[in-house]
Amino acid sequence: MKLGRVGQTYGAPKQQVSGSFKHQGVTHQVKKVKDGIIHTSGGKMFKREALEKQGVEFSKTDIPKRVSMTESKKDKLVKTYWDLDVDLDGAKYDLENYERQLKDLDSDMNEEAGQKGDDWTDDDANRYGGDLNDLEEKVKQATSKVTELEGKFSEVKNKIDEHDISIWR
Repeated sequence: MKLGRVGQTYGAPKQQVSGSFKHQGVTHQVKKVKDGIIHTSGGKMFKREALEKQGVEFSKTDIPKRVSMTESKKDKLVKTYWDLDVDLDGAKYDLENYERQLKDLDSDMNEEAGQKGDDWTDDDANRYGGDLNDLEEKVKQATSKVTELEGKFSEVKNKIDEHDISIWR
C-alpha cells in the first residue's frame, strides 16, 4: 500500500501519513523530507520507499512522498546524466592510459637496469624516478577524478530512478 499526504490515501485500508514513524522498535520524529529521503530529528536518514517496503506505518502529520519535477528540470537532469557519462568514460580512459604508461616505464627501467647491471648509475635512476613520480601523481589525480565523477553520476542516476525519468528523451 502506498501512503500519501494528509487526507490522501492510495489503496486500502485508508491511512494518513505522519511526522513520526516507528522503525526497529524506535520512534523517529521527522525533521524534513527532501527527494524522498526522510531526515529525522535524531540525525538519521531513511528512504521513504524502503521504509514502506518494510511495512513501516506513518501517523497523522504530512510527509510528502516526493517532490514532483518539472519537465525542464527532468531535461536538465538527463543532460547532466549524459554529460557525466561522457566525462566518466574519459576519466576512466585517462586513468587506464596513465596506469599503462607507468607499468611500461617501470618495465623499461627494470630492463635497462638489468642490462646495465653494475653500470647502472644514480643518473639513470633519477631519470626514471622523476618520470615515475610524475606518472604516479597523474594516476592519483585521475583516480580521484574518477571517484568524484562516479559519485556525481550515482547521485544523478538515483534522482532519475527516483522520479522514473527515461534517459532516452
